[in-house]
Amino acid sequence: MSDKVRRRLLLAAGGLFLTSTRCAPLARSLEPLHSAEARFHDPLASGVIDRERWIVDSLPGAEVYATSESLRLVVADGLTATARPRLPTLDPRPATTGEAVTVREDLHWEALIHRRLQYLTTVTVELTPDERPWHVQVTEWGVQVVEQLPEGIRNHDIQYLPANDGRYHAWRISIRPEAWHLYLDGHLRGSYLGTHTLLRARFGATRSDPLHGGTIDLRDVVYVRRPV
Repeated sequence: MSDKVRRRLLLAAGGLFLTSTRCAPLARSLEPLHSAEARFHDPLASGVIDRERWIVDSLPGAEVYATSESLRLVVADGLTATARPRLPTLDPRPATTGEAVTVREDLHWEALIHRRLQYLTTVTVELTPDERPWHVQVTEWGVQVVEQLPEGIRNHDIQYLPANDGRYHAWRISIRPEAWHLYLDGHLRGSYLGTHTLLRARFGATRSDPLHGGTIDLRDVVYVRRPV
């Protein structure tokens, strides 16, 4: 083999090697565009709310503050008290194929709930595309999912009572392409049809209502999003 041919082969091999090393980071960077995972309980260990991760709001007479193990919301006399985690933004770019990407989302948390009045809203989720809220509240007889419609409200009752027993209960809202689902203590409790993505979630009472009151202790709040 002549020196000229050998040099050409080495240059060709080097070019292929450089091309492959340049492409590898690009391929890896495309994978997580629509994936995200965020944990919101770690900053509470110091007893201070991390304002870069939480947006909190309360009317005078109600409270939102951090303890050594939880984020506590005190809803008094129907006053609002809310805590909203800053969820990772969904990347608007399409996948490499040019097709729209469908994602699945899960919001997990544990809550110790003491309901003092007739109702206590634990979380309100706003879902795209219409951004209308769904309120998940505990009642005297169980859990009630309140669907906010243009013409009024629709109640969905669940006979399971995760309140006033002095224990933390595991909650999960799971959003899939065809519906979103509510799980309590590992069991599916309700399913609600529609194609949605999670715009925001607010824990606590978002509406002033004299029939709502009590205390919510939140911990282990985790949000996960993955392509389907």
